[in-house]
Amino acid sequence: MAERAGQPTKYNAEFHPADFLKRSEAGESIAQIAGAWKVARATMYNWAEENQEFLDAMKIGSELVERWYAQLGQQAMVGQAKINGQKIENFSWQGFKWMSQNVCKWRQNVNHELAGPGGKPIEYQNLTEEELRARAAKITEQITRDTSGAVEESGEDSK
Repeated sequence: MAERAGQPTKYNAEFHPADFLKRSEAGESIAQIAGAWKVARATMYNWAEENQEFLDAMKIGSELVERWYAQLGQQAMVGQAKINGQKIENFSWQGFKWMSQNVCKWRQNVNHELAGPGGKPIEYQNLTEEELRARAAKITEQITRDTSGAVEESGEDSK
């Protein structure tokens, strides 16, 4: 294992796992906890690699933070959101969305699949500039013809 640069960290097995859980339960992110302890997040990840009890605290803490934000969002939907006993006025969905995506790392998973007719692969061709212009002109002519026919059928004047 390569030696690390800088001062040795002051990990305390009696303090850090318990305080991490306490702060996580209050909705603090890893960045906020690192800031409160005046250590880099990388230091915390190193502690987790070297100390199973801290790794477990980080895993559980992640779930506690997510729970905290989920409860806050549910309370906000009915106008009852509070932080530290103070009711939050004008709690916006955008604010909750930002917090959930940036603190909890929640993501909306959307899969997009493109296919041709009948689910077959999409056919494509490499066209020259001239061929592309000719096809565009043909489509434009067809749209113009279809649109002018619709105007005539409705009795409207095209002026």
